[in-house]
Amino acid sequence: MNAASGKTAKPRKLDRHKALAHPLRREIMAFLITNSSGSPSQMHKKLDASLSDISYHCRQLVRYGAADLAETRPVKRGSPERIYVPALRPLLTTEEVEELSVPERQEFGGQCVELVIEDLRRGFSCGAFAKRADWVAVRNHLELDKQGHQRLIREHEQFLERSFEIQAESDARRVESGEPTTRVANSQLCFALCE
Repeated sequence: MNAASGKTAKPRKLDRHKALAHPLRREIMAFLITNSSGSPSQMHKKLDASLSDISYHCRQLVRYGAADLAETRPVKRGSPERIYVPALRPLLTTEEVEELSVPERQEFGGQCVELVIEDLRRGFSCGAFAKRADWVAVRNHLELDKQGHQRLIREHEQFLERSFEIQAESDARRVESGEPTTRVANSQLCFALCE
């Protein structure tokens, strides 16, 4: 159902490649994923782009199935404020990454790493690492052949899918128990190093 009109929305096919083809759309998605939601005016304060460009690309993200219009709020003057939420999990399949150009891969990967760094900064600045002992930080270098590298990538992809299942299971338990949540950053990086 479309929150703005009350009408049932037509199902959209996700076109991840078109959704993320423009650099500003990738920045908007990073904003939405980091903040859980946002309006073009909120994004305009953080992103180096005009309000009209941000509004246009938000509509394109909805068109391509990567974001949803969650709410329309009246304002005193001007157009109503539109609140968008991410409909897209921050994941590109190996096949989708292969469709990107090398500069697009570099930019998308860089934006993902920036989000991980921001999560780390927030975790350290609020003391979350010191408050709890149940966290994991792992770093290792491996020497793998092509088959081993491909298997490791598949394992990472499968673990990411499992993390979404864990989220759904947790949501179901919280409905029953009313237990408060803990916001958790779950980051994975697996990439080849320079020789």
